[in-house]
Amino acid sequence: MFRIKQLAAVLALVNGSAMAADFTGFYGQVGIGYSNITSGNNENQPAKGNTPAVTVNTSSANSFASTLSVGYMGSITQRFLLGAGFDYSPVKGGTGSIVDSNYTVRNGTYQRGQYWSASLIPATPIGDNGLLYGKFGYTQAAIDYKFGATSKSTSVNGLALGVGYKHLISGGLYGFLEANYESYGKDSSYSRSSDFSQSDVMAGIGYKF
Repeated sequence: MFRIKQLAAVLALVNGSAMAADFTGFYGQVGIGYSNITSGNNENQPAKGNTPAVTVNTSSANSFASTLSVGYMGSITQRFLLGAGFDYSPVKGGTGSIVDSNYTVRNGTYQRGQYWSASLIPATPIGDNGLLYGKFGYTQAAIDYKFGATSKSTSVNGLALGVGYKHLISGGLYGFLEANYESYGKDSSYSRSSDFSQSDVMAGIGYKF
Protein backbone atom coordinates (compact mmCIF):
# COMPACT_ATOMS: atom_id res chain seq x y z
CA MET A 1 0.00 0.00 0.00
CA PHE A 2 2.86 2.34 0.86
CA ARG A 3 4.56 1.65 -2.49
CA ILE A 4 1.31 2.36 -4.35
CA LYS A 5 1.11 5.73 -2.61
CA GLN A 6 4.74 6.45 -3.53
CA LEU A 7 4.06 5.59 -7.18
CA ALA A 8 0.97 7.81 -7.20
CA ALA A 9 3.01 10.68 -5.76
CA VAL A 10 5.69 10.29 -8.46
CA LEU A 11 3.08 10.20 -11.23
CA ALA A 12 1.44 13.30 -9.79
CA LEU A 13 4.81 15.09 -9.75
CA VAL A 14 5.55 14.13 -13.38
CA ASN A 15 2.08 15.17 -14.45
CA GLY A 16 2.43 18.47 -12.61
CA SER A 17 5.74 19.19 -14.37
CA ALA A 18 4.18 18.45 -17.76
CA MET A 19 1.29 20.78 -17.01
CA ALA A 20 3.72 23.52 -15.90
CA ALA A 21 5.32 23.48 -19.35
CA ASP A 22 2.02 23.88 -21.22
CA PHE A 23 2.53 26.34 -24.11
CA THR A 24 -0.50 25.30 -26.16
CA GLY A 25 -2.98 27.93 -27.33
CA PHE A 26 -2.83 31.38 -28.87
CA TYR A 27 0.01 33.77 -28.02
CA GLY A 28 1.19 37.30 -28.69
CA GLN A 29 4.66 38.73 -28.10
CA VAL A 30 6.96 41.67 -28.72
CA GLY A 31 10.72 41.49 -29.17
CA ILE A 32 13.61 43.91 -29.51
CA GLY A 33 17.20 43.28 -30.51
CA TYR A 34 19.93 43.61 -33.14
CA SER A 35 19.72 43.09 -36.90
CA ASN A 36 22.28 42.77 -39.69
CA ILE A 37 21.47 42.79 -43.41
CA THR A 38 23.97 41.97 -46.15
CA SER A 39 23.71 42.55 -49.89
CA GLY A 40 25.23 40.04 -52.29
CA ASN A 41 25.66 42.71 -54.96
CA ASN A 42 29.44 42.46 -55.18
CA GLU A 43 31.17 42.07 -58.54
CA ASN A 44 34.76 41.92 -59.70
CA GLN A 45 34.88 41.31 -63.46
CA PRO A 46 38.05 41.83 -65.54
CA ALA A 47 37.99 43.95 -68.71
CA LYS A 48 36.82 42.20 -71.91
CA GLY A 49 37.48 43.86 -75.24
CA ASN A 50 35.92 47.31 -75.16
CA THR A 51 34.12 46.55 -71.90
CA PRO A 52 35.95 48.04 -68.91
CA ALA A 53 36.55 46.13 -65.70
CA VAL A 54 33.64 46.21 -63.26
CA THR A 55 34.01 46.41 -59.51
CA VAL A 56 30.94 46.80 -57.33
CA ASN A 57 31.15 46.70 -53.54
CA THR A 58 28.38 46.88 -50.98
CA SER A 59 28.55 47.19 -47.20
CA SER A 60 26.38 45.40 -44.66
CA ALA A 61 24.03 47.39 -42.43
CA ASN A 62 23.47 46.98 -38.68
CA SER A 63 20.53 48.37 -36.73
CA PHE A 64 18.06 48.13 -33.87
CA ALA A 65 15.30 45.60 -34.55
CA SER A 66 11.79 45.06 -33.24
CA THR A 67 9.06 42.54 -34.05
CA LEU A 68 5.41 42.00 -33.17
CA SER A 69 4.27 38.37 -33.30
CA VAL A 70 1.09 36.33 -32.97
CA GLY A 71 0.51 32.62 -33.35
CA TYR A 72 -0.96 29.38 -32.13
CA MET A 73 0.69 26.25 -30.68
CA GLY A 74 -1.02 22.86 -30.70
CA SER A 75 -0.03 19.63 -28.96
CA ILE A 76 0.77 16.62 -31.17
CA THR A 77 2.16 14.46 -28.33
CA GLN A 78 3.19 15.21 -24.76
CA ARG A 79 6.74 15.99 -25.95
CA PHE A 80 6.02 17.53 -29.35
CA LEU A 81 4.13 20.69 -30.25
CA LEU A 82 3.48 22.18 -33.67
CA GLY A 83 2.30 25.70 -34.30
CA ALA A 84 2.13 28.56 -36.78
CA GLY A 85 3.25 32.13 -36.26
CA PHE A 86 3.28 35.50 -37.98
CA ASP A 87 6.01 38.11 -37.35
CA TYR A 88 5.91 41.76 -38.42
CA SER A 89 8.60 44.42 -38.09
CA PRO A 90 7.57 48.08 -38.58
CA VAL A 91 11.15 49.29 -37.97
CA LYS A 92 13.49 50.06 -40.88
CA GLY A 93 16.96 48.56 -40.88
CA GLY A 94 20.33 50.27 -41.18
CA THR A 95 21.69 51.81 -44.39
CA GLY A 96 24.33 50.08 -46.51
CA SER A 97 26.39 51.61 -49.31
CA ILE A 98 26.69 50.61 -52.99
CA VAL A 99 29.89 51.67 -54.79
CA ASP A 100 30.35 51.10 -58.55
CA SER A 101 33.93 51.78 -59.75
CA ASN A 102 32.88 52.70 -63.32
CA TYR A 103 29.46 54.28 -63.03
CA THR A 104 29.41 56.77 -60.18
CA VAL A 105 25.81 57.56 -61.01
CA ARG A 106 25.06 54.10 -59.64
CA ASN A 107 26.73 54.83 -56.31
CA GLY A 108 24.12 54.97 -53.60
CA THR A 109 22.61 53.26 -50.60
CA TYR A 110 20.11 50.54 -49.78
CA GLN A 111 17.95 50.07 -46.69
CA ARG A 112 15.69 47.27 -45.58
CA GLY A 113 12.20 48.55 -44.87
CA GLN A 114 9.32 46.82 -43.11
CA TYR A 115 9.23 43.03 -43.32
CA TRP A 116 7.06 40.10 -42.29
CA SER A 117 7.30 36.32 -42.11
CA ALA A 118 4.92 33.38 -41.67
CA SER A 119 6.34 30.18 -40.20
CA LEU A 120 5.63 26.66 -38.99
CA ILE A 121 6.96 26.19 -35.45
CA PRO A 122 7.91 22.70 -34.19
CA ALA A 123 8.70 22.69 -30.47
CA THR A 124 9.46 20.52 -27.44
CA PRO A 125 9.11 21.29 -23.70
CA ILE A 126 12.37 21.78 -21.78
CA GLY A 127 12.43 21.31 -18.00
CA ASP A 128 9.44 22.47 -15.97
CA ASN A 129 8.75 25.84 -17.62
CA GLY A 130 10.69 26.00 -20.89
CA LEU A 131 10.01 25.47 -24.58
CA LEU A 132 12.65 24.96 -27.28
CA TYR A 133 11.42 25.69 -30.81
CA GLY A 134 12.42 26.13 -34.44
CA LYS A 135 10.90 28.23 -37.23
CA PHE A 136 10.60 27.39 -40.95
CA GLY A 137 8.71 29.72 -43.25
CA TYR A 138 8.35 32.42 -45.88
CA THR A 139 9.40 36.05 -45.56
CA GLN A 140 9.01 39.28 -47.53
CA ALA A 141 10.82 42.60 -47.05
CA ALA A 142 10.84 46.04 -48.64
CA ILE A 143 14.17 47.35 -49.99
CA ASP A 144 14.65 51.10 -50.49
CA TYR A 145 17.40 52.39 -52.84
CA LYS A 146 18.78 55.90 -53.16
CA PHE A 147 21.06 57.09 -55.97
CA GLY A 148 21.66 60.79 -55.59
CA ALA A 149 18.30 62.52 -55.94
CA THR A 150 16.71 59.33 -57.29
CA SER A 151 15.02 56.83 -55.00
CA LYS A 152 13.10 53.63 -55.61
CA SER A 153 11.54 50.83 -53.59
CA THR A 154 11.03 47.17 -54.31
CA SER A 155 10.30 43.99 -52.39
CA VAL A 156 12.17 40.71 -52.03
CA ASN A 157 11.06 37.38 -50.60
CA GLY A 158 12.61 34.14 -49.50
CA LEU A 159 13.19 31.59 -46.75
CA ALA A 160 12.90 32.34 -43.03
CA LEU A 161 14.64 30.14 -40.42
CA GLY A 162 14.87 30.56 -36.67
CA VAL A 163 15.50 28.92 -33.30
CA GLY A 164 14.41 30.11 -29.89
CA TYR A 165 13.59 29.41 -26.25
CA LYS A 166 10.57 30.49 -24.18
CA HIS A 167 10.34 30.41 -20.39
CA LEU A 168 7.12 30.78 -18.43
CA ILE A 169 7.35 33.49 -15.76
CA SER A 170 3.89 33.53 -14.19
CA GLY A 171 0.50 32.40 -15.48
CA GLY A 172 0.58 32.94 -19.24
CA LEU A 173 3.42 35.49 -19.14
CA TYR A 174 6.75 34.34 -20.60
CA GLY A 175 10.10 35.65 -21.72
CA PHE A 176 11.90 34.53 -24.87
CA LEU A 177 15.23 34.62 -26.68
CA GLU A 178 15.34 34.04 -30.45
CA ALA A 179 17.77 34.04 -33.38
CA ASN A 180 16.54 34.32 -36.99
CA TYR A 181 17.99 34.14 -40.49
CA GLU A 182 16.23 35.31 -43.66
CA SER A 183 17.57 34.54 -47.13
CA TYR A 184 15.95 36.72 -49.79
CA GLY A 185 15.96 35.97 -53.50
CA LYS A 186 17.38 38.05 -56.34
CA ASP A 187 16.20 41.61 -56.82
CA SER A 188 16.33 42.33 -60.56
CA SER A 189 14.78 45.81 -60.37
CA TYR A 190 18.17 47.34 -59.60
CA SER A 191 20.51 47.82 -62.58
CA ARG A 192 22.71 45.04 -61.19
CA SER A 193 20.84 42.00 -59.86
CA SER A 194 21.30 41.65 -56.11
CA ASP A 195 20.34 39.28 -53.33
CA PHE A 196 20.02 39.98 -49.61
CA SER A 197 20.28 38.05 -46.36
CA GLN A 198 19.39 39.14 -42.86
CA SER A 199 20.16 37.83 -39.38
CA ASP A 200 18.82 39.07 -36.07
CA VAL A 201 18.80 38.26 -32.36
CA MET A 202 15.70 39.10 -30.33
CA ALA A 203 14.69 39.09 -26.67
CA GLY A 204 11.26 39.97 -25.37
CA ILE A 205 8.10 39.06 -23.51
CA GLY A 206 4.86 37.45 -24.54
CA TYR A 207 1.60 36.10 -23.24
CA LYS A 208 0.02 32.68 -23.85
CA PHE A 209 -3.79 32.83 -23.77
